[in-house]
Amino acid sequence: MDIRDTYEEQLLAYWKKVVSKDLRFDETDLMNHLGGLYHYTNSAGLLGILSSNKFWATESEFLNDSREVKHGLELAETIVNELHTEVQCAFSQSILNETKEEIYKYNGEIYIACFSEEGDLLSQWKGYGDYGKGYAIKLDHHQLFRQKRKFPFVKIEIKKVVYEEVEQVELIRSQLQWILECTKSTRDESPELEELLIGYAARWAANVLRNMACRFKDRAFSEEKEWRAIYSNQDKSEEGPQPIQFRLGDGGVIPYMELDICPSAQRTEWHLPISEVVIGAKNNFELAEKTIMLLCKRSNIPKPIISRSKIPLR
Repeated sequence: MDIRDTYEEQLLAYWKKVVSKDLRFDETDLMNHLGGLYHYTNSAGLLGILSSNKFWATESEFLNDSREVKHGLELAETIVNELHTEVQCAFSQSILNETKEEIYKYNGEIYIACFSEEGDLLSQWKGYGDYGKGYAIKLDHHQLFRQKRKFPFVKIEIKKVVYEEVEQVELIRSQLQWILECTKSTRDESPELEELLIGYAARWAANVLRNMACRFKDRAFSEEKEWRAIYSNQDKSEEGPQPIQFRLGDGGVIPYMELDICPSAQRTEWHLPISEVVIGAKNNFELAEKTIMLLCKRSNIPKPIISRSKIPLR
């Protein structure tokens, strides 16, 4: 490799480092959140989570609401078109043109595990907690920060769902404007890398927009106060593709992935930071409590607080 190749690699690495300092990797919301995060699941999910110390994440196209990710992508495409008419720079316009093409060219899957700020919510019991026969598993979210995880799952994004379209639009615009600004600055330093930078920036922008679309929902769902753990499983990523599994669901066979959502980077032994398990109202509380205690004992998980839903489901 000659000096020029080394310089180009260093410059592109610097560009990527600067662009990466965006909202994708900003954990301010997670840091400031109070009260923990609850994952609603059925008996099979409880068994899988407490046995493996991992969370099941569903491929995004198989979520209950198939329109939600498409809504985010369509909104992103609209904003890309708007910015294209606003910017005066031909270089930035080229990036936006290619970004619009790249949005739908994804060669991997995106897996999502869902959480709620509320541990006893009727809509969550109905939708995910087996209509009161399931469980709500509470995590200590302060143990979920990126620096506490190990490769490759350090790349999981844990983000708050955005329900207001005004905020969704602002997030998309700010992300795209940041990428355009950083890329133009790098191009001005090395104009001979213009074509290369256009491709890099467009692929990066498309990836950011796809992940962002996974946390946009209609405001009608706002009572859920949802958070999502999002992981992109790509063939060409640095860590390579991770194993995919399959389970039976109401709509047929559903692809999912077991996420190491909180493995410690400092310890060889670890456990999920489960602080509480809420037992659905339609469960036999005594038997369910004993099951949880035995599963936690087998997996070396410290005994969590065990409580019962107060929602009177029959």
